[in-house]
Amino acid sequence: MMMRNASPRSPKNRIASLEHRRRRLLSIVLDTRPLIIGTVYTGYQRCGKPGCHCARGRGHPKTLLMYKAEGRQRCKVVRKADVQWVRAAGQRYREFRAAVRALRALGAKEVEALMGLAHSRAVYYT
Repeated sequence: MMMRNASPRSPKNRIASLEHRRRRLLSIVLDTRPLIIGTVYTGYQRCGKPGCHCARGRGHPKTLLMYKAEGRQRCKVVRKADVQWVRAAGQRYREFRAAVRALRALGAKEVEALMGLAHSRAVYYT
């Protein structure tokens, strides 16, 4: 039996590529660092003092976390000391959601590649 070299788009190479992608996505999903479910953004608020610079401008910056609890939209002010890790945890959550979506889509591609592998190995009886 003669063996052929696998072409770059062969079913075998495609399956290996999909498996590599699956492992990469699973490493994102299985990361144990904390996630924050919500949106972190910077808002501005005036303090109300007539002589303050914010009375004429946009106001004082505040980092806020918007999230849902008990079916309602909630908002919390993030302490200045926590802003960096809250933003990082929010970013990890967005990456987590993107990885889950990509894993769902990957399943159909894997089935297609496996069927391609079956067809490449098929022997047709005549």
